[in-house]
Amino acid sequence: MKSSNNILKLSAICLALTGAFSSSAFAATPSVITDNGNDGNVAANTIDNDPTFSTRWSANGNDGSQWVRYDFGSATSLSGLNIAFYKGDQRQTYFRIQSSNDGSNWTTQIDASSTGSSGSTTGLENYSFNDNVSARYFRIQGFGNSSNTWNSLTDVEFIDGGEPVIRTSVPGLIQAEDYNAAYDTTAGNTGGQYRADDVDVQTTNDTDGGYNVGWIKSGEWLEYPISVTSAGTYTADIRVASSRSTGTFDVLVDGNTKANVEVGHTGGWQSWTTQTVNLGTLSAGNHTIRINVTGSDFNLNWVELKKESGPITGTGFDWDGWKVTMPVNGDTFYGDGNTSSAAEIQPAGCTDATFDEDLANEYFWSDSEGLHFKVPMNLDGKTPNTSYIRSELRELHDWSPCGTTSEANWAFGGNHTLNATIRIDDYNRDTAKVVVGQIHGHDVSYATIKLHWEGDSKPIRVIYNTTPATSSSESVNLGYVDSSGFWDYSIKMTDTGIELSAGGVTETLTFGNELNNAWKDETFYFKAGLYPQQKPDASSTVIYEATFSNVEVIHD
Repeated sequence: MKSSNNILKLSAICLALTGAFSSSAFAATPSVITDNGNDGNVAANTIDNDPTFSTRWSANGNDGSQWVRYDFGSATSLSGLNIAFYKGDQRQTYFRIQSSNDGSNWTTQIDASSTGSSGSTTGLENYSFNDNVSARYFRIQGFGNSSNTWNSLTDVEFIDGGEPVIRTSVPGLIQAEDYNAAYDTTAGNTGGQYRADDVDVQTTNDTDGGYNVGWIKSGEWLEYPISVTSAGTYTADIRVASSRSTGTFDVLVDGNTKANVEVGHTGGWQSWTTQTVNLGTLSAGNHTIRINVTGSDFNLNWVELKKESGPITGTGFDWDGWKVTMPVNGDTFYGDGNTSSAAEIQPAGCTDATFDEDLANEYFWSDSEGLHFKVPMNLDGKTPNTSYIRSELRELHDWSPCGTTSEANWAFGGNHTLNATIRIDDYNRDTAKVVVGQIHGHDVSYATIKLHWEGDSKPIRVIYNTTPATSSSESVNLGYVDSSGFWDYSIKMTDTGIELSAGGVTETLTFGNELNNAWKDETFYFKAGLYPQQKPDASSTVIYEATFSNVEVIHD
């Protein structure tokens, strides 16, 4: 146990006396319950207090069009909901919890439309809001389940928002036993220490003493509200121990999977080791960390969140390692008579405009939040081999200032990684499709890898060209992301293939299988930014815009 810094700290005695997690304070019952459809299993069944969970609300539809709404008659403060799902131990249910003061304009408080419920219990599962929420209306919006398109809820409880949420200040240390919400597969505290609920807590022999959570089983989870004092890129040091090699868990931030952790045999149940995972960019303010257990038998002592000092924006970004392409032609931007191709801005004073932290125009600028890219779709700055326009970075690897940028590439061999954190700020609501990251081969007409964002309801899609000789594209899907917040992606070429990660999903394309070995003879460069996959039109009013809070390339 290490010393930690909680914004509001409750002692073990206080927790035991109040029964903080063995019982909950529930808000008033809603006065009106409605739904947008059902199969005869009506919305009122979700608040009938049936202890056997044998009644339910059910409706078919996985696009968010089906919902159950709770009207409290006047503003009510809630800190979260407890929800039980029909067949909750056989499948995951996908949903959102939203609030509204007028019944028309909704704010999402919990987004589990891609992460889903635990899939391990038919009992109540807790979903705590980042802060207490005061609203007249709350609703649960359905997105189907992992087996079919049906939405089925057996019971809903509304948790009173009168008590303050316990938050750990980050950067800082979170003790495993100081969870705000949890689910345990067995009744009672097997270790008998620290608090009186079902999570198993014991005295630890680790450095600094204290307690650890033990007897951990697949399907269990622990949640920790945090308050991030300073936005940036964060890692988490996680203290674990085990006498087996079966432990695995996911680390989620605000419902989005950030890391998958395997716990090997550390030498014993009290032989402790620290594992470090990347959490990506966290914005300043309130967030929720969840440890979601997927493999049994390990102990957990603490999680320490640390802010990285690596490249984020401003002076941390490698301005000399990139050039940027504009969505307008050279004549429009520079007045140089070049009407056939897009304007480019290089670093080191090699073009009339210089790519550095002072660069600011309508299509690219930077500030404390990150690098901003903007592409109005009524422009004409096309590049070779395409009729599309872009505001996009092109890597300049080992480039001699003012030399030929087309030769600034890297060769196959070793590891080559592009890590980025992006938020989509504006896009075509009808047919969203934009490339946000690439690996491109030098003098190859078609990109090796293109990472597509195609809207909130679709997964990140990777388009890859199987061979450099011809156009031979295939695709593979990664995870879902939400355009309203920052999300991370990673593209990594190794000696065996290309690893791609986004939305909590990682896929690997291997040389000699999905990718022809002919790719090994090429040289490459990374690209990051906005490259909309639709033809520009002089009459278009569509604008694509995005913010990158992190762009980092690693060659090793």
